[in-house]
Amino acid sequence: MTEPTQRPQEADASVPPVRRPALSPSRASDFKQCPLLYRFRAIDRLPEPSSTAQVRGSVVHAALEQLYALPAPDRVPEAAAA
Repeated sequence: MTEPTQRPQEADASVPPVRRPALSPSRASDFKQCPLLYRFRAIDRLPEPSSTAQVRGSVVHAALEQLYALPAPDRVPEAAAA
């Protein structure tokens, strides 16, 4: 006699669901450009050096975050420059 199969709603709740890998357009482009590049970025997840634009964006984000943490009346150009 064979084991009855469980319906999805009857599956054991202690077992996490299997997550299928997704392929974004960026990762598909990486693979099309160079399969090794895809492997390094998507599978091995090797760290990449930050670009100038990424560093600039992080600095601007941090400055705006500090500025908007102040009460509204204190958000003046002098506070932004500090």
